[in-house]
Amino acid sequence: MFDNMDYFKSFPWFDALTKEPGFVSFTPVSRSNGTYGDNEPPRNQILRQTFNNSDTIPHCTGFYLKEGTSPHADGHGTKPSAIDKSPMKRPSILSCSVVYDLRAGLNGFNHGHLQGGLVAVLMDDAMTSLTVLNGKTQTRSHGERELPAEILDLRNRRAATAYINVQFRKPIVTPQVVIVTASFVSTERRKLILRASIKDEKGDICATGDSLVIGDRDPRDEKL
Repeated sequence: MFDNMDYFKSFPWFDALTKEPGFVSFTPVSRSNGTYGDNEPPRNQILRQTFNNSDTIPHCTGFYLKEGTSPHADGHGTKPSAIDKSPMKRPSILSCSVVYDLRAGLNGFNHGHLQGGLVAVLMDDAMTSLTVLNGKTQTRSHGERELPAEILDLRNRRAATAYINVQFRKPIVTPQVVIVTASFVSTERRKLILRASIKDEKGDICATGDSLVIGDRDPRDEKL
């Protein structure tokens, strides 16, 4: 049986992406094997459990390109949105992508099309993966040591989505594999502005979205 990466690499266009310079794969938060305390409610159940079967999303994986590399695969490039150049802290990883194998069990009222509300769910999952990925990467590289002054510290931080504004551009037909790319746009103290897009197997953009995420207060920074 295919694991997630082997399954997606069976698609020539995705296999080409894995050969891009700086390609790094990771497990999205919705498919991570998190552990919970006895009194802690489970998280990510909708994508980790409810939508994790042969009728909904049987395969899912994530990837990003290391800083200093740029994708060039036709149609399926995942170049991040340009981050605001004004003086501010920036994350370690500006953009990441999550790949979903969408099946007919996710269809809405229109025959053969992904239910519209799930577009926001996929975007939110990709954007959450981006913030968590940054925190884990920073922990691996620096532990508890201080990060460079220009880097936004996302280690052990909690955040909540204030809004997601979604613009639908093209129906998402199922079954189909799609790429959801999440990118940081700007930061202001505890506020993070992120952007997401969904591309289909042809490389066409099916939906875009902007989101405001509010982080908790960081005791290491008295200005927050």
